[in-house]
Order: sequence, then structure tokens, then C-alpha cells
Amino acid sequence: MAKVSKQIQQLFLRLLNFSPELLAKTQKEAELQNTSFDAVIRTAVEKYLKAQQEAEFGECARLRLRAHFAEDRNECLTEDDIRIIGG
Repeated sequence: MAKVSKQIQQLFLRLLNFSPELLAKTQKEAELQNTSFDAVIRTAVEKYLKAQQEAEFGECARLRLRAHFAEDRNECLTEDDIRIIGG
């Protein structure tokens, strides 16, 4: 089972285009943080996915505002209204 896990890890790192230098830096960072290599990678991927999700949410809010103004150009929104619409 450990061999399969290692192969999955290698494929994942290849998918992320990890260069040997970046791999070495990541391993060193894991040592400095006194954690596992997997934990460092997992945290980095989670941060990346969260940033992507926030960017998509921001785009969705912009689209909602555009649709709102397209429906009724005479309506004025206050700054507080825009904050509520944006989440």
C-alpha cells in the first residue's frame, strides 16, 4: 500500500510541474516547519483552491451587479448594498 501511495504522490507532483529544485525547497520547508512534506503540499493546495474559489465568487458578484444595473439603470445602490450583494 505504501508503494501505491508513493506512486500517487509522484504523479501528483508531476501534475503540479514540480522541478527538482522546488521539490528540494518544499522538503526543506517541511523540515523547518517540523511537519511532513505531505502536510506542506496539502496546505499549499488548500490555499490555492480557496483563492480560486474567492476569485470565482468575486466574478459572480460582479456579474450579479451588472445584471442588476441592466434591469433597472435608475436604481441607485449604496455602498452598504454593494457589500451585502458581494457577500
